[in-house]
Amino acid sequence: MVSWWPAKILRLLNKTVVSWAHPFM
Repeated sequence: MVSWWPAKILRLLNKTVVSWAHPFM
């Protein structure tokens, strides 16, 4: 039931990290 939370958080975190580190790449 709560197994979808980690995936959602991971996806959101990944998106945030990618969008933040994009200019430095």
